[in-house]
Amino acid sequence: MTLTRNAIMGLPPGAKLDALVAERVMGWTSYKSDVGRLFGVEVMTFWSPPGKFRAGAVLPPYSTDIAAAWRVVEKLTGSQPPPRFTLAYAEGRRAWTCNFGNGWVDAPTAPLAIVRAALLAVTSR
Repeated sequence: MTLTRNAIMGLPPGAKLDALVAERVMGWTSYKSDVGRLFGVEVMTFWSPPGKFRAGAVLPPYSTDIAAAWRVVEKLTGSQPPPRFTLAYAEGRRAWTCNFGNGWVDAPTAPLAIVRAALLAVTSR
C-alpha cells in the first residue's frame, strides 16, 4: 500500500491503521501462518515487537488509546535528529492537530492525530 497524504488521512482508527503504525513507525514485524486452520480461519497474522520475538504479540491500539499513541511520540522524538513535535487542540476547528515537522494533521481525537502525523513523518523521510 502506497501511503500518500490523502491515503493516510482517509484511514479510520482501528486495527488496519494500528498495523501500519506498528510496522512502519514502531518497527514491528508481521508474518502470516496457516496455523489459523486449527481455529477455523485460513491464515492468521502474528506480530512481533522489534528485538523481541514473541509470536502472537498483541498490537497496541495506537489509533484509539492515548497511552499507546504516546509511545509513538516517544519513538519518533527519540530518533536522531529528533523531529519537531507539536500536539494541540484547535478550539475553532474542534479537532486535535499534530505535527512532527513535516505538515499538520487534524483529527477528532489526539491518538488519531498522532498516528496519522507519525505515518506522514516516516513516509516523507
